Amino acid sequence: MDRLKSLETLCAAVLVLLPVTLFAQEESPITRLVIYGNTNSRLKPGESLRLVVSSEATGNGLFELVLADEIPPFVSDWDSKEIDCRGTCVLEDTLTLTPTIEDCGSYVFKVRARLTQKGQVVDRSRRISVAVIPKMEPEPPFTRGEANTLCWSDCRPLEQTLFFFPQSGKRGATPHLIEAEPMPGLVCKTVEQLQEGVRYGYYVNAKVRFKGALVGVRSDTVFSVQDNSPPPDAAIQQFTVSADGAVQLRWPKLEDGVSFVERYVILLKEVGAATQFAAVDTLPFFPVSQLSPRNYFPVKARAGEQLYLDSDNTIVKLPDAVKGSTLIKTALRDLWNETDDFLSFRLEVPAEIFVAVDARMESFPTWLKRNFRQVPRQRVATSNESLKRLALYKSRQVFQPGQVALGGNFASGARNRGIAKLMYVVFVQPVGVQLPFQARHSVTYTDRLSADQDLKTFQYQIESIDAAGNVSDGVP
Repeated sequence: MDRLKSLETLCAAVLVLLPVTLFAQEESPITRLVIYGNTNSRLKPGESLRLVVSSEATGNGLFELVLADEIPPFVSDWDSKEIDCRGTCVLEDTLTLTPTIEDCGSYVFKVRARLTQKGQVVDRSRRISVAVIPKMEPEPPFTRGEANTLCWSDCRPLEQTLFFFPQSGKRGATPHLIEAEPMPGLVCKTVEQLQEGVRYGYYVNAKVRFKGALVGVRSDTVFSVQDNSPPPDAAIQQFTVSADGAVQLRWPKLEDGVSFVERYVILLKEVGAATQFAAVDTLPFFPVSQLSPRNYFPVKARAGEQLYLDSDNTIVKLPDAVKGSTLIKTALRDLWNETDDFLSFRLEVPAEIFVAVDARMESFPTWLKRNFRQVPRQRVATSNESLKRLALYKSRQVFQPGQVALGGNFASGARNRGIAKLMYVVFVQPVGVQLPFQARHSVTYTDRLSADQDLKTFQYQIESIDAAGNVSDGVP
């Protein structure tokens, strides 16, 4: 009896498996359809996103790339490529998305690869989702005072609300709201009674008319920390005059309570003269200033430091080339930027610039290939699980003080290819000069402006200015 049951079970198993074998579908002649770029994006009015579509088919007939479903009105550069295929064929096309202030809403459409042969149509599709949202103007990392003014493009809403909340851990507290009247162009609202040392998040909810219905759209969230206290006073601890009349000053390296010291101002006055202290020089704390985007900022590069503004990825180990340098924190959300002057800053001293990039990119932008070269066997070790190390590129020359501009990850020259998922970061290494960020305990400054004033007596004072613009009084 047991053997009979086993036989019945075996027969049942065969009966279940047979249909799968008998009616298996043939492999599709469209062997590949890939979209390179961010296919689930959030765009602001005026921004552009470029997507590259590539497909391969094997067969004989008309092979096409087409857009399907409700195509957004702000799509351009799409050529609807087609070819009379005989054998194996590849088609590639590009589309650019550039919404205006009239286009706020959510869009879903498809790219289709279609092969028509012997009267039959075989197709394969990929979905693209785009949300066009109000554009919040970037916030600096630190804001002075107890109030903050936020500005955004309003998407021509029927109504809109500015939300703000104190950030605590991974989840924010209950948002507060400020009603904002709809108006064309840029809208600005001021939030008051903010607490010092607290990092606030801000975003806008707006209701717009979209496809005949009233729908809600939400901006990205921007962040800034309130800082209303000046840095500690810099008291000169050591004062020496060399034989050639140069004056060397030394004072403790003090940390700001909320943000960071951005620069020192050297003030001087003649003792006994009816004059006030006047600024004679500025000593930058970091080698860079005036960063754009405004939310980017410099820190001392070291193990354990977060690489990005919007990610927990940290530096595990630095290669020798960038030890003792300044790290410019970038944002992962800027990964797909295609502009040629995306990141700009003022270089305060001569320096070498290093760019650490996702090595999985299939090709790199022209600005990187032209001005930088890869440093062999030196990579930045990170805590990222998918990419443990970033490839390091060094500037081909020492940059002199002045404005510097770097392009986006996918600026001209870079094909939108590969599986890159990380934005680059920048290291700035001063050459021939030591800045306060490199000092351990004290800051040293040498003044040669008064070297020929040997018959006069001068008094010095040091002012500290933090990243929010607060100024200490200084101690003469």
